Amino acid sequence: MPLSQQIANWCSQIRDSLADARPELSSYLTDRQQDVIEPLIAIADAAGGEWPEKSRSALVRIFRAAQDESSNGVRLLADIRLLELLPRHG
Repeated sequence: MPLSQQIANWCSQIRDSLADARPELSSYLTDRQQDVIEPLIAIADAAGGEWPEKSRSALVRIFRAAQDESSNGVRLLADIRLLELLPRHG
């Protein structure tokens, strides 16, 4: 049986359970981030095996990295603003 057919069969088997799924989500994430990843985590939970743990870990790392980048951007803008306020010599 082709892989596409296997995936289609699996999807039809789990469709109803996904509609009511409320997976446990990391408290490290904001409410908005949790809303975004909830369907992905529900699918990973349905897949079982190592997927639930791997997907949760990866998504937390992705969002943390994005937060770190925005924090760096905010710090950079604050530093630039501070430099603009310093008296100029010369």
